[in-house]
Amino acid sequence: MTARSGLVDVDKYREARRLHPLTLVHRSVLSVPAVVLLLLPVLRGGSNIYMALLYIAFITVFIFPPIILQYIRFRYWITPKEIVIRSGILNIQHRNIPIERVQDVEIQRNVLARLLGLARIQVQTAGSRAAEGVIEFVKEDEAVEIRGVVRSFQRQAEVGEETTQDESPAGGSPQNVPSADIADELVEEGQTLFSMPMRRVLLSGVFRFSLFYLVVIFSGLQYFGMDVEVMVDWVMGRQSGWISRIAEMPPFIVGVATLMIVAVFSWLTGIVSNLNRYYRFHLSRDGDKLHIRSGLLTQLERTIPLEKVQAYIIRTNPLKKTFGWYSLSVQTMGFSASQQGHHSVIPFARMSNIMEVMHSVRPLDPPAAFLPSSRLHVRRVFVRLSAILILAVAGLWYVWGDALYLLALLPFVFYYAVSRYRTQGYRELPDGLYVRRGVFSEAIWVLPPEKHQAFFSSSSYFQRRLGLESVYVDTAGAPAGGAVIADLPTGEARDLLARLIVQMRYADPQDRDLIEDASTDRHPPAAQHL
Repeated sequence: MTARSGLVDVDKYREARRLHPLTLVHRSVLSVPAVVLLLLPVLRGGSNIYMALLYIAFITVFIFPPIILQYIRFRYWITPKEIVIRSGILNIQHRNIPIERVQDVEIQRNVLARLLGLARIQVQTAGSRAAEGVIEFVKEDEAVEIRGVVRSFQRQAEVGEETTQDESPAGGSPQNVPSADIADELVEEGQTLFSMPMRRVLLSGVFRFSLFYLVVIFSGLQYFGMDVEVMVDWVMGRQSGWISRIAEMPPFIVGVATLMIVAVFSWLTGIVSNLNRYYRFHLSRDGDKLHIRSGLLTQLERTIPLEKVQAYIIRTNPLKKTFGWYSLSVQTMGFSASQQGHHSVIPFARMSNIMEVMHSVRPLDPPAAFLPSSRLHVRRVFVRLSAILILAVAGLWYVWGDALYLLALLPFVFYYAVSRYRTQGYRELPDGLYVRRGVFSEAIWVLPPEKHQAFFSSSSYFQRRLGLESVYVDTAGAPAGGAVIADLPTGEARDLLARLIVQMRYADPQDRDLIEDASTDRHPPAAQHL
């Protein structure tokens, strides 16, 4: 895509607009598999031809007319104050989305939509766990224009410009916006920060295991009544004899072989999943926005305003860390449930690449070492998990006499408790709070002082007996279980809370001296109120 010349008529979006007519084609084609599944019992049962035709007519009447009615009823329009979406068939719903609350206007294109030249728009708002509004479908160029119009109205609201035109969906004098304001929403514009070539995308899939596609395949085979062994023989021919020989071996060997086969399939499906998700991944920056584009079958384009970013999270796991690979995501005020509050900014890269991108977005000085929590953390984790394991073994022992062998896992439980203690840590610096936690999925949270929303400590009955507290740091829209510093000595936890409160109050870079002075005071005035 390239920038267009001339002016974009913003006023046309103030009038009620329809979806593109090809939306009917798209929805009808996607309904065909559902129709086939509904007709499968008739096709397989050998019913009378007239009954089959009647069944087909019945299904057709209850599937395709709603598609047409939904298209006819659907309207949307955009004003400087809000996005309005009207939808429904019998129950008409008007969804009003204030412009200032829009977090992102995400553009999606699946394979069929790209063939038809269409795009799907998802409107995300601050604090929303799902898309607040969906416009499905419009032309690709129109989707880009809509995103640009929304951003233009947001910029007007930020600088205090108000319009005196009528806010109704009809009427009003034309208002034009330079196409440059629309074109800067394209991901191809701006400074390229990071991209993933095909080799990197495939390599990232090597470190991911996914059972999703495996479950879908076997569920489909079972649904259609296909014999898995017959399918394997048909695919592999005479070479499938080794599968029969494995099945005749002792149960323990069969179990190990089954786990290995599942692991290989999970590894392969993980590669396929990453290829579909991160194909041609591209991250760029244009002013105060990050643009992200990726996807093979379904192409996604999203924009992340930097002022909406609440935290930066660097993630890895033991296998990836061994080979020196990490990922970077950002937590924003608006998020979907599937993303758990996070937008992937760098899916797979070296730490040097991640730090280079982070420095280009925000100057940071990560700590060389983290301050540990109390050593009693090992004791608490081991006792808690050991109690769970012993209770589980006691419950299984009544139905499975060999369940006592599971107690051999106790040394691994202790090793896990020690690993949690070693990986957990924190460090407060003038540029933000750094929190590290996790064993199988290690995460380093970077929390800028001006994004801190609330602080609180929590202590259970057992923690109070040991003189421990856990400190929680919340940002706007943060999901539960984010930046947590578990099992600090009570005095250290109270002092940390006091310093964080002072740091939040003086988050302006000009007040760094005040922050540093507060960090050296073990009992600042704010501690008296905790």
